[in-house]
Amino acid sequence: MRNLGFSSGSVIPWLSLAAGSTLAGNLTILGAASNLIIINSAESRKEKAFGFIEFLKYGALVTLVTVLIFIAYLALVSDEKGNVEPFHFIS
Repeated sequence: MRNLGFSSGSVIPWLSLAAGSTLAGNLTILGAASNLIIINSAESRKEKAFGFIEFLKYGALVTLVTVLIFIAYLALVSDEKGNVEPFHFIS
């Protein structure tokens, strides 16, 4: 991020990077190691595990909802210049 011109004071790009990497784990089975562990555990117990497409159906919905929540949060906490003030919408 620093190579792209963002400093530690540029909060929105850093929050977006963190949110994007976190939300990517919700979308597909391969998005996060924990997803693979759960699927593997279910299969080893001879239980029905999610297939890739089945997981994607639910993952897409969860990812869409959390992205919308993140966008709403950024709209609430940032001012016109893109500066983030966590409690700016309360006052």
